[in-house]
Amino acid sequence: MTPTWIRSGEPIPIRFDLEYNARLGPRLVISASDWPTPAQAAADAELRRTLEEQGRWRQRRAPERLRQLFALVPENDGPRWAALAMQLQNLDECRIVSLAVRPVDLDDADAVHEALRDAAEFVHWTGADAVLVVTGDRRTGGRAFSDPRVVEAACDLSAPLITLAGPVPTPVDALAWRSSPIPGAVQAAIEEVLRGELARADRARLDRIAEVLTRPRTAPGDEAWPSDAPF
Repeated sequence: MTPTWIRSGEPIPIRFDLEYNARLGPRLVISASDWPTPAQAAADAELRRTLEEQGRWRQRRAPERLRQLFALVPENDGPRWAALAMQLQNLDECRIVSLAVRPVDLDDADAVHEALRDAAEFVHWTGADAVLVVTGDRRTGGRAFSDPRVVEAACDLSAPLITLAGPVPTPVDALAWRSSPIPGAVQAAIEEVLRGELARADRARLDRIAEVLTRPRTAPGDEAWPSDAPF
């Protein structure tokens, strides 16, 4: 197990497994783990309690529409984002959901904090309907999404949050209106919003508008054209 992804002074989260080999017998396997240590889990819980007491910790409801989506994605791609990107890019190409992508180093708390601040600015100025964060493509044992500044920035987003998570949820995932480690489940959540938007559309009225706007106009010299303004 190489500790190159551990910063100096950080505890190394590890997992113990017992395996049995018919030739070699039982052996203890030690590997890196995404599960936080007890101290880290306690710190996450304390951060949540503090934000709840301040009234800042709140899960927003699903958006009623999804015309603009701001996505924080891994800088060098990632397996989860790669599985979801094509579907979202297709929605963008079909002019259904305008997708704004912000690549970021998901293991750098400073970079993630800055990206979430950018997301908040984007939502403020464009009225984006939701923010997607691919929290699952971080390194094993990464703690960027438990950093207090990152969690606070996620709390301060004025748009619903959806996360494509890893096998172990983070505090940012707990803030999302929908979070899943399965790309297809995140895609289904997005399509659920689009289906709701379609169901609420007054199709009969839209059809009448289309009929009126596509009807050929009467020539100005024709008797049916009004000679006076209707007011």
